[in-house]
Amino acid sequence: AAAGKAVLENLISNEGTLRAKTLPEDKGEIRINAPRGSIQSTGRIDASGDTALDGGRIEIDGSFVSLGGEINADGRNGGDILVRAGTLSLAELISARGLAGDGGNIDIMSQTSWEVSSSLIDAS
Repeated sequence: AAAGKAVLENLISNEGTLRAKTLPEDKGEIRINAPRGSIQSTGRIDASGDTALDGGRIEIDGSFVSLGGEINADGRNGGDILVRAGTLSLAELISARGLAGDGGNIDIMSQTSWEVSSSLIDAS
């Protein structure tokens, strides 16, 4: 029972939408941090701007990270996406596109292993 409780206490799960859209005076920023736990997202993580506003910043840091939903930091100039994981599983779209300017930055770091199934990573 104690082991099960510890697993639940160290789990961040997103099945919906996390949104911090960029505003004229402030770029959107989302941080999901579980350095000793698991992060699972099958939903949408959105720190985007539009053709007039730059994309924001998304940071995801966990011991085990499973990203099966969309991650978006698109904008006039693309934003920044940083994923740090011990073990990483990727699917779906990770995007920091420049809609009217330069593409953004996508940095993905895994200490032990990666699993990629149908992922598209776009910083154009």
